[in-house]
Amino acid sequence: MAFPDLLQLLSPEWTLPALPVLGYAETHYKFRLPWSPLHRRQPELIADVPSTVAPGEPCPLFLVARHADLFPVVIRSLSCDVRRFADGADAPRILRKTIEREVRLDCPFHFLEFDLGLPDEPGEWSVNVRIDWTDRRGRRRSALNANWPGVGHLALRVVRFGHGSPVPADWRGGDLHVHTAYTSDPVEFGASPAMLQRAAKAMGMDWFACTDHSYDFSWSSADTREPCDPKAKRRALLEEISELPGGPVALPGEEVSCGNCLGQNVHMLVLGNEEHIEGLGDSGRRWFNNRPDLSIPEAIERAAGLPCYAAHPRATMGLAERAVFRRGVWHPEDLRPGLTGIQFWNGATRQDFLNGRAFWIRRLMQGEFWLPGGGTDAHGDLNRSTGVKTPLVSLWANRDHLFGAVRTWVPVGSGNFGAKELAAALKGPATLVGNGPWLEARREASGAIYVHAKSTPDLGEIERVVLFTGLEGAVAEAARSIGPESGKTLGHEVELRVEPSPQARHFRAEVVTTKKARALVSALRLS
Repeated sequence: MAFPDLLQLLSPEWTLPALPVLGYAETHYKFRLPWSPLHRRQPELIADVPSTVAPGEPCPLFLVARHADLFPVVIRSLSCDVRRFADGADAPRILRKTIEREVRLDCPFHFLEFDLGLPDEPGEWSVNVRIDWTDRRGRRRSALNANWPGVGHLALRVVRFGHGSPVPADWRGGDLHVHTAYTSDPVEFGASPAMLQRAAKAMGMDWFACTDHSYDFSWSSADTREPCDPKAKRRALLEEISELPGGPVALPGEEVSCGNCLGQNVHMLVLGNEEHIEGLGDSGRRWFNNRPDLSIPEAIERAAGLPCYAAHPRATMGLAERAVFRRGVWHPEDLRPGLTGIQFWNGATRQDFLNGRAFWIRRLMQGEFWLPGGGTDAHGDLNRSTGVKTPLVSLWANRDHLFGAVRTWVPVGSGNFGAKELAAALKGPATLVGNGPWLEARREASGAIYVHAKSTPDLGEIERVVLFTGLEGAVAEAARSIGPESGKTLGHEVELRVEPSPQARHFRAEVVTTKKARALVSALRLS
């Protein structure tokens, strides 16, 4: 299981600006201006690998190309330098591999898959890929990892796990919030469902949800300035998903822009829908005609009983997002019947996560039991997120929103598991949200609450288990931290039994490991 806090520690040279996350950065759109420092007469060329790889799985290497229809190229070779850095003064193990492959790229979007040849040894590996190609004038070109100006050369990082997941087999985990190549606009684009499925398999995931922006279905992926039939584009996505192999499961969904109680645009994940649900309010296509097309209750009604999660409910945003895109946050009045849960874990555990979790907890204290949800909001983004730092001028990169780094697990039993079963399970009764450890909290027949936490050496020993109780009439939860005694450790597995107070209305738990992997479980209703 991926743990983004550790990945950030492994990459201290990357800055982490407080800007909206985008995805694979679009660098060719320049608002009809004659020139931009970001613009190159080349397709975007990106080497990408999963951030983690499960034991025994090969590590795929992807070459993603965008706008090769405008700037055709012939890929000549990929030269890979893979290094595992041992602890102490030991020399790093180095693996070098050259993939000679002459491939002509001349379509709006390509992805090519290769085997990186990552060794089976657990640990952290640094990956650099030199891309060599010939442009349409016959000139030889090269780039390290990507040809993005300023940030393309940054090394990729892979953690090879040595142990399987501690989560039981009858719970299935996946990324609740992912964007495919059908999210495509003047500033970003995503990855193909097939590429995401291959990456998910390498990472040991069971499923992922394809939740492209509702407004992106109204514009052509080939030319984002051209409108198209959103229903036809939606059908094309569903057809592409239907042609994928059996697993991991790619669940069709949509990130619907809809109106909160103040008439501002917020986002809601609808999971399992086949019909397109419109939402152009914050698309930026209608300038200051930016009011929502549907209110939250109307969007829930259009979902027709499918699971719906409030997406990143308390995300921070700048003045431009509020003024130009009329974006806002979710309020208590917006949590309406028909909503399933709140996806407050959206990649990194920074302020947006803390604000969203606090919003969820305040609703619990008011007796509202919404399921917690976790996803990454990845737009491609297997190994790094990129975005426009200064419009038309510069880019940024970080590791906050990597595909599969945060997951939602649901209990599905041992029967058939497909999109239909997954959509049903995402409606409850329980979810586990995290980036690796197992955590369970259930009421026993005696009335006691059984708590079970489990980790692996990849994720670290259990640093603490925190038990939270919501008491009748209290403003905040009562918290009790179970940590190691002096000179001891909690190890990789903890089992507890707790006798709840008669005044307790709900109970929940969280776990954190020594490598900062963490998980939280949906709350138990006690009265």
